[in-house]
Amino acid sequence: MSPTLLELARAGDQEAFERLVAPHLPRIHRFLASLCRRPGEAENLLMETACDAWRHLADLGDEPMGDWVLSRCASLAVRRLRPSEPGDRPRGPSCRRPLNTGPAGRWAEAPELDERVRRAIRSGVRRLPLLYRAVFLLCDVDHLSPEAAAAALHRSPEQVRRLRHEARLAMVEVIDAASRPGPERG
Repeated sequence: MSPTLLELARAGDQEAFERLVAPHLPRIHRFLASLCRRPGEAENLLMETACDAWRHLADLGDEPMGDWVLSRCASLAVRRLRPSEPGDRPRGPSCRRPLNTGPAGRWAEAPELDERVRRAIRSGVRRLPLLYRAVFLLCDVDHLSPEAAAAALHRSPEQVRRLRHEARLAMVEVIDAASRPGPERG
């Protein structure tokens, strides 16, 4: 029986490691590009993530390779990008306002509204403080469980659930504001 790619990579075969990780790099890069605010940061962190994963390949347990690399990436990125000032909370409108459910399907009414909402979502995600942004991206974009995100970010699952909830509330406000009828844009 021939060795698997994982066994070869663990034995030091760099080509096998690259073949294992390559399918997951676009997902990791999208996560990093959404998390980083400055050009070039995502690429630098992607390289650091690959090196970190190579050094810690022995730590890979039963979880899927993509989730494991994403967790290592999130942990590394948050440590590198974390601001030193306390009080890292969402800025802007209050995160405590009740959800405005609005009429169902309102975004399907006008294609220009769809684009306005998409731009607002991208902008809203970028404005979230780093830890909130990381939790939102890990849980709601990459579909990691709160427990997996908590392990990656060195937080408790309860704290991740709270951060996810507050990030979602902030994003609901962004989406509601973008979907309100406004003056004609030319």
